[in-house]
Parts: sequence; structure tokens; C-alpha cells
Amino acid sequence: MDTDKPLEEKSTRRRGRPKGSVDRKIRLKATPKTAPEEYAKMFGHIGLVAVYGIDEFTMELIRYMWNDPHQEFVVTDPIDAILSKANFEMGSRAYSEHRWSCVSHVGFVETGVFPVVVAADKYHKELVKIQDNYLKQNPGGNDTYIINISKWDKW
Repeated sequence: MDTDKPLEEKSTRRRGRPKGSVDRKIRLKATPKTAPEEYAKMFGHIGLVAVYGIDEFTMELIRYMWNDPHQEFVVTDPIDAILSKANFEMGSRAYSEHRWSCVSHVGFVETGVFPVVVAADKYHKELVKIQDNYLKQNPGGNDTYIINISKWDKW
């Protein structure tokens, strides 16, 4: 038994964090909830969201940017089943015939039509290689900015 301490000192100490301490959350990695907000701040003025590959992060970006009625969407994925699932979800929304389009993945980056392309994590390295090879063969070609939104802090 601890009889050396006075009784009042034992009773005043409480469990948990001491008073006055601050609970600060540190965000180490982008999440599907925070990355679309950053994208909207940086590239929302373009009015066009081009997405190559559908995953959790890109679908969350599409859903977030859909709330802005001035945004148009061009989406592609090499796997047709994934693209059709996204098309079913977003194509059934109001005004989707004016704002939503699915295109082929062939030539999506090389044509340079889109200034910014959001790539899914599994396709990002492949798209960067395709773009580099295209720019080596065609110097002065249109440069497209490719973003891996799942690793937002690293680009």
C-alpha cells in the first residue's frame, strides 16, 4: 500500500489526459475525403475533370465535383466492367447527358486534349511512361499534367 502520499493528493488526480493539453490531428496521407477538396481548389476553375481509371479515390473526386454544376466529366478505364459500373452510377443523375461522357482509353493522354488528367493509382506510372514516350517522339507536343490523387501529398 502507498501510505506515504496524503489522501487529498490521491483524490485530485484524474484519469485521462491532463487539463490544458491539446488534441491535434496530424494528416499523414490524403484520404478520399480530403483530396477532392484540394483538387477543387487547385483545378476547379478549368471546368473539366478528366479521369483515367476508376478506383475509390477517383470516384470520390467525381462525386465531390458533381456538386459544382459547371464541371464536365470525361472518364475512361481500360477495364470495361469498372467503367460501366461508374457509368451506371453517374449516368443516372440529373443533367448527366450534358456533363458526363465515357470514352476509349486509347489516346486519352497522348492527344493532349485535357490539361489535367486524374489517374488511378494502378495506372499512374503507366500513363507517365506513355506521355514521356510520346513527348520524346513529338517534341513540342501538348503536355498533359497527370495527377495521382491517391498520393496527393507526394506529387
